[in-house]
Amino acid sequence: MFSAPVTGVTLIAVVGVLAGVLVTSLTTFARRLVPFGGGILLGIAVFWILPEMAEYLPLPMAIGGILAGFVSLWAVDRYVYPVCPACSPAHDHEHCETRLHGFATPLLLAAALHSALDGWSLAAAGEVHLDKAFLAGIVNSEADRNIAFIRANGVPGVFSVTNDLRIER
Repeated sequence: MFSAPVTGVTLIAVVGVLAGVLVTSLTTFARRLVPFGGGILLGIAVFWILPEMAEYLPLPMAIGGILAGFVSLWAVDRYVYPVCPACSPAHDHEHCETRLHGFATPLLLAAALHSALDGWSLAAAGEVHLDKAFLAGIVNSEADRNIAFIRANGVPGVFSVTNDLRIER
């Protein structure tokens, strides 16, 4: 009934959620992870993304692209919405009663934007070659299941669609 890829992805997601819940209960450890995560992201930008960009663009333009992304993120953090409200210097952790500090909505929006940019980048680079599609999830009706199947079949280059959508009412 369930396929191995769906089960594997579900298990990884559940383990990730449990690890996240565990880390939130260890506040001292969690606060130490923030600079570590920042260092990882900086290392990825400098040692992976920059050299890859420099293969296609002149080095000054590649550096300018990374700096433009950094300045954009800084501007959003400063003038629109704090990227990390809990990391804000004005934030008082001792008297804070908000558990997630309003992270849910911005985090979901950032994840959606990130995924969209990833897909766009892969398509622009010509690295996406779809010939098989796999649908997994939960839908409300047989009509929704069929609509998803028809749309997946309509994607150019897709020759095979596996429809593992489940109907839950």
